[in-house]
Amino acid sequence: MRPRENPFRVECLEALPYQFLNGSLDGLLSQLERQQNRGAIVGPHGHGKSTLMGRVGRALEERGETVRMLRITEANRSQQSSLLRDWLGRSGNPAGEFLFLDGAEQLTWWNWRRVRAASRLRRGFVITSHSAGLLPTLYECLTTQGLLRQLVSELTTAPVNMDLDTLFQRHQGNIRECLRSLYDEMSTQERV
Repeated sequence: MRPRENPFRVECLEALPYQFLNGSLDGLLSQLERQQNRGAIVGPHGHGKSTLMGRVGRALEERGETVRMLRITEANRSQQSSLLRDWLGRSGNPAGEFLFLDGAEQLTWWNWRRVRAASRLRRGFVITSHSAGLLPTLYECLTTQGLLRQLVSELTTAPVNMDLDTLFQRHQGNIRECLRSLYDEMSTQERV
């Protein structure tokens, strides 16, 4: 199968909305307000933290809010000081914006202190992290075998030659890795 025909290609995955197992987007936004617009979206690798953060950011922008987002990953971790300087420094109205930091656990202790201090001047501050504790938990991302089956059914009606429950167990609930495995599996299939 050609990459552009693969139902598990990045473009298709990015088009999937976050699937709440408990709660809703409106409930999460209400919780954010109750927490004075500060909180952490927590969960293990591949459980939807970045996807959910993006959806929350878009919802706030639809309400007229300004959202400034930064993602720290293993790949750009060594440049975090300069990334933070750019991210925190370019602002017309700091008091009127939300800071969204995806990958807060990647920050050094010193850079985390810098970000926390800068966030106090902002309207809101939301992070993703693999574990609770950096900020009050706003939402905990969870996955299930049923969720994997649902996402696969939204992406393709073609038969999948992998047992999804076994795949879910092998990747310890990491939906992202499950979908990558399905991409690889589909890429070996012949075109019909």
